[in-house]
Amino acid sequence: MKGHIQDEIIDHFIDQVCIEQIERRVPLKDLLNQIETSILIHVLSRFNGRQKDASRFLKVKSTTLHEKIKRHHIQVGKTT
Repeated sequence: MKGHIQDEIIDHFIDQVCIEQIERRVPLKDLLNQIETSILIHVLSRFNGRQKDASRFLKVKSTTLHEKIKRHHIQVGKTT
């Protein structure tokens, strides 16, 4: 699961989020919020909703990740 996940995430957002939003002249603050939300969703999905693993991967405290999840209104649930 390690390897090039960061590169994959960056490529995804440059291709699908950034270019389109920049062309639409979205304010930087809004663009960064969209990118952060997308990254959180992507990483949580990779770790099957396990916030502890996601926080380690992102190198943030679990409390920080939890605050970001709440701020971005992300629904977290483990899938089997």
